Amino acid sequence: MEVDACLACGTPFGRGFETPGEGPSISPRSAIRWSLLYPGLGHFRAGRGIDGLARAVVFTWPLLTGIAFLSLRPKGGFGAVGMLGTAFVLCAALFYAVAALDAGRAANGDDPLVSSRMLLWIAAVLVLSSVVSAAVIAGQGITTLRNR
Repeated sequence: MEVDACLACGTPFGRGFETPGEGPSISPRSAIRWSLLYPGLGHFRAGRGIDGLARAVVFTWPLLTGIAFLSLRPKGGFGAVGMLGTAFVLCAALFYAVAALDAGRAANGDDPLVSSRMLLWIAAVLVLSSVVSAAVIAGQGITTLRNR
């Protein structure tokens, strides 16, 4: 844990998240438009590829999870699965808007609203939420099978 660089190639561990010295010039408005097309594209076009990839993953995860939950909800009611699906889709929608704002800030050279560290915490919460959601869905399935 005390090593700050890769022992194989010598690359510093935080290099991918450093602000690039001379990146592509893109207007903040254009970066926002690219990000509205898909979160992360605006960062990529602004020369912050790893930040863009991280934002695309953190957006895609709750979106696909929410869609899956909403499509699998039990017949006859919204239930816990439907509420979980809605929560994941709302999380994706919120992150969609924030990613667009961050793309404009990245193109302008400003600090992001959602830092790399915060993205890591968001991803950790998504993993934990997915595990809890799976437990809720499994519990509902077991209860349904017992009642038959």
